[in-house]
Amino acid sequence: MVSPAAAAPSSGHESNEEHRVIFASSLGTVFEWYDFYLYATLAPFFAALFFPKENATAALLASFATYAYFANNCFIFVNARGERQAIRYQIVPSAGEQHLDPAVAATKGPDFLFEELRTRIAKVPVEFRLQVQIADPTDPTSDATLVWPYDRKKVVLGTIRLTSADPNSAETQKKLFYDPTHLTDGIELSDDPLPAFRAQVYSISIARRLSAK
Repeated sequence: MVSPAAAAPSSGHESNEEHRVIFASSLGTVFEWYDFYLYATLAPFFAALFFPKENATAALLASFATYAYFANNCFIFVNARGERQAIRYQIVPSAGEQHLDPAVAATKGPDFLFEELRTRIAKVPVEFRLQVQIADPTDPTSDATLVWPYDRKKVVLGTIRLTSADPNSAETQKKLFYDPTHLTDGIELSDDPLPAFRAQVYSISIARRLSAK
C-alpha cells in the first residue's frame, strides 16, 4: 500500500532531476546501440555510398575479426620513475583487414557480422594485436575528434585472443557495464573529458537495465 507521502506529486526540482536522468540514460543507450548494433544493421544498405571498396579506410568490414579498431580517447601511461606518456589504444586484427564489395554486402542479412563471428570462433580463435600510438608533445590530448598523425610511433602491448562466444550473449550483455575510468595501476586519465562523461552515462544506463522488469 502506498502512503500519502509516497503518492504526493514530485517537486519541480525532482521533476527536473528525473528529466536529467532520463536524458542522460537515453544518451547512454544511443551510444551503446551505435557501438554494438546499429552500425552492423545499417551498413549493408549504405555500403555503396559510404563504404566504397576503393577506399580501404571506409570500406565495409567483412568481419568483426578482420577489422581494426582505433580508440579516440587519450590516456596517460606512467612508469616507475613517474614519467608520463600520452597514448591512444589500437586493436589490429592478426589476420589482417578485410572488406566487402558493396554488391556482396547487399546480399548479406542485417546480422551477418554477428553470425560470421560466432561461426569463425567455433572453428579457430580470433586474435588481435593490442598496441598503443605514442603521442608527440605537440599532439592534442583533450579533443577526441582530432586524429594524431599516422606515422606516430606504435608499441605492441600484447595479444587479445577470443576463443569462444557466449551462447547467452543477448542476456549477458544486458548485465555488462563498461567504465572507461576504471583503470589499472600505471594508467591514468588525461585531460580528455569524454571518458568521465561516458562513465556517468553508462552507469545510469546499466542501472536502468538492471532495474527493468
